[in-house]
Amino acid sequence: MHAAGVAARQGREEQLFAGEDKVTYDDIRSEAALHAKLRSEAFQKATHAWAKRQGEMAAFYAQQGHMHTKHMQEANQRAAALILKTHRGAQHNRVDLHGLYVKEALETIEERIQNGEPGSVLYVITGKGSHSRDGQARIKPAVLRYLQEHHIRCQELNAGMLQVTL
Repeated sequence: MHAAGVAARQGREEQLFAGEDKVTYDDIRSEAALHAKLRSEAFQKATHAWAKRQGEMAAFYAQQGHMHTKHMQEANQRAAALILKTHRGAQHNRVDLHGLYVKEALETIEERIQNGEPGSVLYVITGKGSHSRDGQARIKPAVLRYLQEHHIRCQELNAGMLQVTL
């Protein structure tokens, strides 16, 4: 497919989620997944073009891959912001990490710790991992590792909740 065809296809795909009034968390994660797929395809085409010594075409597809990486990251950031906004309750000392990727959860914890009052308590809901692909927790072990590495005290209140002393 030539540059014009790729641009037309990309425009149609970006319109899938543009302009909707009620965009959901799943919509945004689907947008990110679409960009991940398109990124993979673009980098495969770049590799193929490079192997055929078609440098310009390889550069074009590599550029497309990088663009899709950027769009994927932006979509994931929007999804994380939406889920955190949805989970935000009346309690400012509580953060629910359900639905976040590990990287997003760690960024959230880091921000909450940096902006928290020293000596205060933060309740961190990590979940047990029941909704993870293989039923194994991903967020909780990563958060515990982060807290340990930064010498931050925490206590496990139950299988899916930590009490962190800032």
